[in-house]
Amino acid sequence: GQNKFYELQSLVVMPDHVHIVFRLQEYLLPEVMKGIKGVTANIINQYRKNKGERVWQEESFDRIIRDEREWLETMKYIEENPLKSGLTSENERYPYLWAIGMN
Repeated sequence: GQNKFYELQSLVVMPDHVHIVFRLQEYLLPEVMKGIKGVTANIINQYRKNKGERVWQEESFDRIIRDEREWLETMKYIEENPLKSGLTSENERYPYLWAIGMN
């Protein structure tokens, strides 16, 4: 089978930052983050028609979720982030939000 680096759980793209939750699959977090940042920086720079311009900060705020309660709290935080930031209303779905189990 194909090697998976991670299993995506949730993702939200905000105007100035990104929240992503994933389950590691036999790889170390720094390796996975380097890959995600590298691929997305290339795509963003192609879209912006920039070459090699820095997209991501060196530092990221990585956390390991240790139990189901923390996982549920984190998923709720990510899902509510666009609403709390005023980017969407209760009645509309934020287009840059995805979570496992969402339609």
